[in-house]
Amino acid sequence: MKLDELIKRVDELLLQEAYVRKTKTIDSIGNESVDYAQLRGLRTAALSFIERIFGDTHPYYIEFRDGVSRE
Repeated sequence: MKLDELIKRVDELLLQEAYVRKTKTIDSIGNESVDYAQLRGLRTAALSFIERIFGDTHPYYIEFRDGVSRE
């Protein structure tokens, strides 16, 4: 992946993350949540990106995968 493509993809992921944040709601007892489908889409896109750049055995990939798997 060329540098300009890398920057473009990071920008796309950041935009996708901003959309997920905009779906945040707070219930009557203060629990926060976001749209589950959009969050799963972001998770998948981010994992794919990290895997493509670093591989699925790299600590960055493993730590992110494990961190976002806690539901």
